[in-house]
Amino acid sequence: MPAITAYIAISVWPLIILFLLKRFGLEKGILLGLLTAYMFLPAGFSINLPGIPAFNKFSVTVITLIAYLLLNGRGLGFLELPRMYKLILVWFLATPFLTAITNSNSYLQLPGLSYYDGLTDSVGQFLFVVPFMLGFKYFQTDDKHYLIFRYFAMAVLIYAILALYEIRMSPQLHNIVYGYFPHSWLQQVRSGGFRAIVFMGHGLLVALFLAIGLGFLAALKKKQAAILSTSDGNCDRDCNDHIGIDEKLGCIGLWAISLLYDLAGKYKACSSTLSDDSDNFLILSCDQCHGGFPSSETGEYCPKYQSGTSAVTGVQVQA
Repeated sequence: MPAITAYIAISVWPLIILFLLKRFGLEKGILLGLLTAYMFLPAGFSINLPGIPAFNKFSVTVITLIAYLLLNGRGLGFLELPRMYKLILVWFLATPFLTAITNSNSYLQLPGLSYYDGLTDSVGQFLFVVPFMLGFKYFQTDDKHYLIFRYFAMAVLIYAILALYEIRMSPQLHNIVYGYFPHSWLQQVRSGGFRAIVFMGHGLLVALFLAIGLGFLAALKKKQAAILSTSDGNCDRDCNDHIGIDEKLGCIGLWAISLLYDLAGKYKACSSTLSDDSDNFLILSCDQCHGGFPSSETGEYCPKYQSGTSAVTGVQVQA
């Protein structure tokens, strides 16, 4: 049974999001809101109210951002998307509703899908892609790319301390703060030690989060870019050339955070989906950042591409 702190955390989070937006500005507020919610709000917990999406760590953050942007006359980024992206997005949002329409008949003891089910799923799909659109609209410049790298790197440095504590003392922080354990205890015991879950719900989610952040840290260190900087996210020309790889990196970065939320929400239903080697994720990210096709230039950023064949695209790369 969740403690009262779980209900308080979800209930007051919109106010904290508004404070972050006012205090740090729009771009920093969006990043801090999404990252801190994923890192510290209760996992596997939601407040269910009739007629609206369940309030969990992801939905309450995105709904607050949507309301703030619309009330202040700022767009969500849909109009800025290329036409093909708009068509894909519309189809993505319509698919759950169309599925409900064509599956209204019951089967054995299972009830058929209703229009309400389809609408609810479509709303959930919309919330999932909002960070993608925000990234495309507000994180297109090199300075904003650097901001994503820097904030993600700082978040991982903070989380690593909590993870090390739980590896030594057992994963109890979530139980201490929110009054319940968010997953199976047996899955967190490995080789005489423990997986850290902190506030993410499962040890593999923490491992994936730290692996992504480690990639950001490595990129910043290689280019000698400051992590704890007093600037507003501005970086010099050399930093722009090597960290701001592509104008779409902003939408990929925020969509990655949204994907982490989605994985956290679905992990109870299918825990095996996260058992893939995180190294493949880093290879895939490198492929995507370079337009999907490794080249001789890719080897500068990805040692695996200095020679041989791409593990994702199958393209031969010459060092």
